[in-house]
Formats: sequence, structure tokens, C-alpha cells
Amino acid sequence: MDKRKNELLTTNELLFTLIGCIIGAGILSLPNSIVAEAKQDGWISTVIGSLYPLYVVMVGSIIIKRYPDQNIMEVSKQCLGKVFGGFLNLMFLAQFLVYVVGVIGAANSILRVYAVWFMPRYKITLVLVMLIVYGCMQGLKVIAKINILMFFFIALITLSSTMSIRYGSILNLRPFLGAGLDKIIKGSIESAFSYGNMELLLVIYPYINNRKAIIRTALYATAIITFIYTWTVFATTLYLGPDIVPQSLWPFFFVSESVKIPAITSFRFVYMAFWTLIIFKTATTQYYASTAVFNNLFNRIDRKYACLLLAPLILFIPLLFENEVARRDLFSKLMPWVTLFNLFYITLLAVLAAIKRKTAPGGTTKG
Repeated sequence: MDKRKNELLTTNELLFTLIGCIIGAGILSLPNSIVAEAKQDGWISTVIGSLYPLYVVMVGSIIIKRYPDQNIMEVSKQCLGKVFGGFLNLMFLAQFLVYVVGVIGAANSILRVYAVWFMPRYKITLVLVMLIVYGCMQGLKVIAKINILMFFFIALITLSSTMSIRYGSILNLRPFLGAGLDKIIKGSIESAFSYGNMELLLVIYPYINNRKAIIRTALYATAIITFIYTWTVFATTLYLGPDIVPQSLWPFFFVSESVKIPAITSFRFVYMAFWTLIIFKTATTQYYASTAVFNNLFNRIDRKYACLLLAPLILFIPLLFENEVARRDLFSKLMPWVTLFNLFYITLLAVLAAIKRKTAPGGTTKG
């Protein structure tokens, strides 16, 4: 993507792109693993888990300030050399692909259960991948605009879920802190995995028109995501109770069932239409990040061709999952390693950036 003025993202576009890359179909199952660990205090664990994206933003700010015109892949090769830096970039590419595959796999399961049960899995996956590849080829500016539009659907779903309060019981959230500190911490680790993809900030920050507002905007995005995630876990626990939530694959879906709109005979289909679009924008944004890293690794290949070259991976890998339980079992094992890698990768580059900022090329310390 060229850095021409009309192609740079505004701060609003950055805000909604970061939100859109993180909040996707996973929010439907978010309470499942968190409440399984932290019981009625799962919403507290969700707040604590937001320390992960906050860490990415704050530590990443060191890289952004030191290298304002280079993304994290270029910084990696500059600080660590083309070989080791390129290897870490390859791992960075892999983690974005993991997220895309996970989203497509989850979408396949959700759509087959609640919407298009009559369609074979491969057809659903094929349609999703074609839409994702096409959307990715339109470029970051278009993807940002899609994320802005889709955020209103997310906001609408979040707002509509507040209707569940009248059907819930406050007893489902008591006793406060009753799960115990150890369970709350375990739940926060589970929730931290759901906050993945804030790393996108370090891929696209050179393409933001207002450099001074990048960190502030990313912090706003973190706050909004934390609120939506926390409310999701809180409302689901209030509505279903801490014993039932872990038994459902997509517990937040049942919260939406409490919505009754007289003009709409079945809100479920409207709800699923919204989520299909949300899934599309999340996977497209994540896939864009994958192609951007791929393009940096093999800069002789145009990014649009990269969209086509990587497509077979996100098409065939999701088809290997036998069912939703198998998919979650695999990703529950992968996510800790993905998160640890990102922490290592970003922290290492931030430390090197901080050292270079303090030390001049000749070895003297800058005042």
C-alpha cells in the first residue's frame, strides 16, 4: 500500500479496524472457557485479561516512536538481521493465519448449526474464503471502511443483549470473588487469548495520517473491546448462570434469544445475518495482516497476488476440523504458544528499539 495522502487511514478508521480485527465470532463462545474457570467472576477475569492488548499497545509504542515510518517486520529485519528477523516475521505471519483459520472454522460450525444446515461444509468454507480474498484485495482503506460499518452491527447486538437483564438473576453473579483468586487468574489467562490481534497495530501504523494520535487511538480501541467483552461475559452469566454457560458451545447466542421484536418474527435469522457480516470483516482484516507480512517477506510479490497464494491454506485447513469441539481443542493448545511468541517478539524489538534510541551510532548516549 502506498503512503499517498488519500490512502492513509484516519484515526477513526484505525480505531474501528483494531476493534474489528479482534471482535468476531469468538464473542459468541467467549464466556464458555472463561466461566468454566472463573465461574460467576468470569467478567472480572475478562477485565484482567485486557492487560494483554494494553501491554501490546504500550510496549509497541516504543517501536512506533523509534521507527515511525517502518512497520514491525522492517524493524525486525533491521534490528535482528535479515535471517533471524525474517524467521521471526515468518512466525508472525503464521500466527495471523492461525487466527484466520480459526475464524473460518468457527464460522463454518455456527452457520451450519443456526443458518445454512443444508449446505456441506466445503461449500460454506469456499464461499467464505472467496469473499475474504476479494475483500482483502481491495486494500486497507476499504477494509477500514468495512470495519466502521460492521461496528454498528456489533454495537446493535451488544445493545440488544441488555434486554436479557430482566430475565437474568443477580444470584448468578454471587458471591462476588467467590471463585477464588486462583480461578480468577486462570480465567484471565483464558480471556487474554481472546484479545489477540492487537498486533495488527504494529503492521499498519506507518499508514496512519495522524502519527501523534496512534497510541491514544489504540488505547481507546482497547477500552471499547474490554467493555464489550466484559459485558458479554457478565450478561451471559447473569442470564444463564455459571453452571450452564460452560455447557454451551456458543452461550452468548442464547442471550440474543431473549430479544423479542414484534416487527420481526424470528430475530435469530437477523442476528445470524449480522454475524455473518461480522465474521467476514474480522477474517478479512486478519487475512490482510497475513498478506502484508507475506508481502514484506517476499517483497517481489505484489500483495494482491499474495492474497491468492495464501488462499489454499485458509481454504483447506478449516476443512480438516471434524467438528467444533475438535477445533477448539486444537486452538486451546495453540493459543498459549501464539500469545507467548507475540510477547517475546514485541518485547525483544521494543528493548532493542529503546537501546538504539538511547545510544547514538558512535556509542554516545543521547541527551
